[in-house]
Amino acid sequence: MKTQLLPYNKKNVAVAAEVIKNGGIVAFPTETVYGLGANAFDARAVDKIFAAKGRPGDNPLIVHVCKKSQIEEVACEISADARKIIDKFWPDSLTLVLKKRDSLPPNVTAGLDTVAVRMPASREARGFIRACGVPLAAPSANKSGRPSPTSALQVAEDMDGRLPVILSGRNCRVGIESTVLDLTGDAPVVLRPGIVSAASIEAQFARTSLQTLRALLRNGAQSRRRQGKDFCALQRSRAGGEKSRFAVRYGAGGKF
Repeated sequence: MKTQLLPYNKKNVAVAAEVIKNGGIVAFPTETVYGLGANAFDARAVDKIFAAKGRPGDNPLIVHVCKKSQIEEVACEISADARKIIDKFWPDSLTLVLKKRDSLPPNVTAGLDTVAVRMPASREARGFIRACGVPLAAPSANKSGRPSPTSALQVAEDMDGRLPVILSGRNCRVGIESTVLDLTGDAPVVLRPGIVSAASIEAQFARTSLQTLRALLRNGAQSRRRQGKDFCALQRSRAGGEKSRFAVRYGAGGKF
């Protein structure tokens, strides 16, 4: 497969969006890291993400939306707490885990009944998603186990020949993956620390455990790779009714 590296402009966004609409995958810029996107409702297209990355199929993907109202297309049972966080933070580098809609194929969520969703702060990312007309399932645009790319050239070096189009926009200003916040339980749980701090999230809730918050912040310097594994492992363990490894590692289940 020949990979095209296309500068981000109106014409090339339209070209890349057509690839998505026709069941393909595209690397695109966000403020965190470059994402490898596919139509979140197209199971075959999503399979191409896993094949291109060499990513295990039991790892859920984050779904990216371009506007707040689009969350209703992929998630349901959105609580008052979730809407409070959405109104306060989005668009930003904050991913929310919510109950999923049945319209999402199982390979997006690794068979779980939850979906991870975020609205990127990057205008380029939102503009591309808008052009595609659908939410995009998108992990980082790198081979599994490799560093997450923060530029189009890094994507090309790692993924050349594995996808049809890299949409070359600005370098990522954040450079690490988004914070992941689970809002499906009785209390919010940070599954993966990121640029949006636990303290800023905690401030949105009336009930707070300072000890738990300190534990989260103290452990926030752990490697992104380890955090990503914790995120996937915790989602799987919750689905299987097992005790969360994240709870042991971050204290009191990471509850605020």
